[in-house]
Amino acid sequence: MKRILCPTDFSPASDNAIAFAAKVAQSTGSTMTLLHIGSIFDVLDVNLKPSLALIRDELELQSLQVSRTFKISCDSDIRISYQQLSHAIQECETTYDLLVVGTGGPNDLLALLSGGHAYPIIRASTLPVLLIPEGVTYQGFQKITFAFDYWRTLILPYEPLLWLVRKYQSELTILQVMEESISDEAEAELLQLQRKFNSDQTRHLNFHTTHAREVPDAISHYVKHNHPDLLAMCVTHDSWIKRIFHRSAIKHLAGTARCPLYIFPMENS
Repeated sequence: MKRILCPTDFSPASDNAIAFAAKVAQSTGSTMTLLHIGSIFDVLDVNLKPSLALIRDELELQSLQVSRTFKISCDSDIRISYQQLSHAIQECETTYDLLVVGTGGPNDLLALLSGGHAYPIIRASTLPVLLIPEGVTYQGFQKITFAFDYWRTLILPYEPLLWLVRKYQSELTILQVMEESISDEAEAELLQLQRKFNSDQTRHLNFHTTHAREVPDAISHYVKHNHPDLLAMCVTHDSWIKRIFHRSAIKHLAGTARCPLYIFPMENS
């Protein structure tokens, strides 16, 4: 990872995400760009043009403050678009490796109901997205949990997490959510898969299985009681069943996450 893109609307959630992203950039030797998306309608309105100039000045000042405070390279970019925020951000992603976005967290009613701005950004982004709930501060990533249904897919695509695991010497736990009641045969298959994945890897993986009717609630419950530093999930693109499963879980967690949420695309799925 070399370049981090951090969109901002100057809200407290965005400011918190910028500070978090700066710490990540500091620890990984990355550069950082602050991005603000303005509306084309603001440009067309003569009365609002001075406001856009003030926004540009504020963005440049904020990037300078980040550079000086965290001793990293941080620049700024302001784009004017007629598109939705998620698609406007997507157009700026080509030269970046990570997108860091702030959310209102569990107390944000809009986020709770719809994922707020975060969920559309996750769906549209071609980059890994690091979602930072407001009030969550950087503590490193010593404990990472990857929630993935390896029992049904028979694969464990955690390679995109390796840069984090290696950089932070993280403890990696694979979380599987199963139905409340499953057969002994399914339990045996699960243990066999866990042994296989551990034998295939040079790094030891921890496995945790929870039984619940609703996947998003089960993951939220796990996070609440186990306090990982990072919850990782991947976006799949194969069958419509898996798309619905992941959209439901990711949409819920994007609005209610109590820890940083790392969403990455699973290629060739």
